[in-house]
Amino acid sequence: MLLVAPIVFASLLYADVQIQQVVPDTTIAVFSTNNVGEVIDHLNSAGVCETILDMCSSICGESYTVCDAQCTEMLNALGIDKETWTPPSGHAGIAIYPVVDYEVGSVGIGLLGIIELDESTYEEIFSTKLETYLSESELEIESVNLSGRDVWLIQNDLTKQIDTPSFINSGAFDQWYFVFSDGYFIVGSEPNAIAIALLAVDGDFENDMLDSNEDYISLVDRCGNEGDVFAGVLLTNLADTIIQMDKSGMSMMVLATFKSIFGDVDGIAESVSIAPSSDVLVDAKYTALMNDGRSGLLGLLGANATQQPIPDFVQPEVVSYTQGQINLDKFVALIKESIQNNPLLGMQMAPQMEQMEVGLNLFFNPLGSNYHSFSTG
Repeated sequence: MLLVAPIVFASLLYADVQIQQVVPDTTIAVFSTNNVGEVIDHLNSAGVCETILDMCSSICGESYTVCDAQCTEMLNALGIDKETWTPPSGHAGIAIYPVVDYEVGSVGIGLLGIIELDESTYEEIFSTKLETYLSESELEIESVNLSGRDVWLIQNDLTKQIDTPSFINSGAFDQWYFVFSDGYFIVGSEPNAIAIALLAVDGDFENDMLDSNEDYISLVDRCGNEGDVFAGVLLTNLADTIIQMDKSGMSMMVLATFKSIFGDVDGIAESVSIAPSSDVLVDAKYTALMNDGRSGLLGLLGANATQQPIPDFVQPEVVSYTQGQINLDKFVALIKESIQNNPLLGMQMAPQMEQMEVGLNLFFNPLGSNYHSFSTG
């Protein structure tokens, strides 16, 4: 009995941490899996990894050979054998979110990634071998203290390597922080997110994180927990971030136009199962969240969550297959409304509106609402 309390305390001391618990509720996009090793095994069994490597080799040529040699050299220095390496079996996630600089009154973009690793396997690699490898490299590295841990900081001027859009701060990803602590490898582009993640590892979770965002919760509930991988984009947060970053004000007009055409979509997400059976490569479930009701082009899509039997004309050798419903009876009314809501188009097309409406109805009325699409190799 005397051992029970210490065991319980130790189990609570370091909490299970997932990406949605350590990024803000204003997060723009998130990608996660609860079992990295399972995803890699499924990709390998389906031949996806081999295909991707072959494509990279054929496209990149000598550059791929050089990169592969450098990766092999790094893995050897860390004591990792590519042939016998076993993928980790824990959670992994990556998220993109807005970062507010209150001193200068600007908004930027941040990125955070986290992966759960076996501490007994990777502790020596990160504490000794990686430090030795980095010290021998030409990278500019320093150590900073965040939430009581020593965190590596790498300086990397990305402006010399890639062009960034004018409304994105080109220096947003010039600094990278990474740390391995208590079985978690965490990497990010700004220190605050790293500090929050490390506090979560200690069991001290912050409030107002992504897992409390109602749109995110709705997207996860709709997609379910059966898939290997979950990916979501919170479009409301994306729109808010773009508007705050765009000093010209043009983005508000553009976003309003997109909303009227495609609909007021608050978020989109998908759950993907990789190689769920021997004859299926990918089984995916998609969802679009429209809190204010279905509108725009996306509002025409039927809410048929139940999969219907695959028709006989879809042969077994098809590469991909999709089914769904489109409410074509609402299409003409949507086009008419979109034109009338646009002052320029409304004035130009008003004389032809009635004739165009009759012609479109003649074309769409005979059509049904179910659609099937497939591709062959």
